Amino acid sequence: MAVAAGAGGVHLGLSNGGAQAATSTVTVSTTAQLESAVANAAAGTVIQVRAGTYHPAQGFVVTSSTGGIFRNLVTADNGDSGFTLRGDNTVNNLVQNLDSYGNYDRSGHGQNADGIAIKFGSGTGNKVTGARLYDNSDDGTDDAAWDNTLNGFAENSHTGAIVLNRNTAYVNAEAGFFFETGKARLARNLAVGNGGADKPGSRAVSAANSRDGGVRTPTFKSTYATTAYAARPKGGALPATVFLTTGSTTIGSTMD
Repeated sequence: MAVAAGAGGVHLGLSNGGAQAATSTVTVSTTAQLESAVANAAAGTVIQVRAGTYHPAQGFVVTSSTGGIFRNLVTADNGDSGFTLRGDNTVNNLVQNLDSYGNYDRSGHGQNADGIAIKFGSGTGNKVTGARLYDNSDDGTDDAAWDNTLNGFAENSHTGAIVLNRNTAYVNAEAGFFFETGKARLARNLAVGNGGADKPGSRAVSAANSRDGGVRTPTFKSTYATTAYAARPKGGALPATVFLTTGSTTIGSTMD
């Protein structure tokens, strides 16, 4: 499924119901309705997605969106990356409280399906926050990424200045943070138990991360993920959990 959005973007978010208030707002409650709404969306359209999990066959792809808001969505068990922002002029989009898991690309033998991917284009000011990305066949991406088959956080050959601050990568099969080619800015990130060493390239700036000299790696209060998989409370915030929390005020995700 794909969204092509111009100035004003497309606003997606979970809603518990309610009547449609304006002709520019479409409320959907099934995958088929969502795909139809996206196919017919114009710049500035608001698509309200009622609470649920949506399974478009190839994941949710947003192309050249400016100012889009994508809030409280679940992209699971897709045949490619769960959620993708791509294309030129991909600017000032917000992806908030995304759950993306179990994504696997059979044709690529699991080498391409990320929890979230921001790639193949240009743009600035895009932000991902409050995401849970796990059990994907390739990489995760933001806030806390655990148990992914490749890396926790990766640039996907993105050469721009990606900023990652206070994220946690835990027991991913390869690197916790893989940013070999771009101008990434990595600060106060925590990597523990991953299968490979972090890989910031020569153009990346890395400071106060667990891989950097003189930085103490704090102890997790819990490594049992059960509560982290719990339903989000009303409003879409992360569920209360001590999973991967440390109590540190300086490094790693706070998981809230």
